[in-house]
Amino acid sequence: MIFLDIYMSGLLGIDAAAKIRETDTAVTLVFTTTSTEHTLASYRLNAPKYIEKPVMPEEVADVLSIAQEKRKTAAYIQLLIGGEYRDIPLDSVLYFEQQNRAAIVKTLSGTLRTSQTVKFRHIEPLLPQYFLRCHQSYIVNLKHVKSLDWEQKIFTMHNGDRVYIRHQSMKQASEAYENYLLRKLKEKGGKT
Repeated sequence: MIFLDIYMSGLLGIDAAAKIRETDTAVTLVFTTTSTEHTLASYRLNAPKYIEKPVMPEEVADVLSIAQEKRKTAAYIQLLIGGEYRDIPLDSVLYFEQQNRAAIVKTLSGTLRTSQTVKFRHIEPLLPQYFLRCHQSYIVNLKHVKSLDWEQKIFTMHNGDRVYIRHQSMKQASEAYENYLLRKLKEKGGKT
């Protein structure tokens, strides 16, 4: 959870939040300010709370409760990591990579490696539609794709990582990414 003041020296909190959202769509953002001028912008950035100063303890408790509820209802996958089963929120997963017998899970907060043999045929059915098997070694989260390069046959992720797309899957990958972007635009009330 990140608390941001709207008026910071040299940068508006709204601008800082937009930069954060470019790489992390899951973190909870909370704005604190003396002005309600940027309330609508905060909702566009998916901030569940806009707190006017002075900040009251009840408002902080309320936003903590909202964040906890969001975490409880988030979709996750359970994998054996480091000898124990861990719940990994799917919104935090950038992509899965098959390496030998293990699955590498690249998340917003780092890289995890399964501690047992895990095949994509076991993972893939557990994933929502915004995940795409684009290569024999990769399953990508379309929510974290920054761009698609037809020539190099790669997705570039928001964190700069490159995820390969097999030649035979380029058309499917392109269509899936475009459909995801269109759904996202419609959800935000945009026109196609």
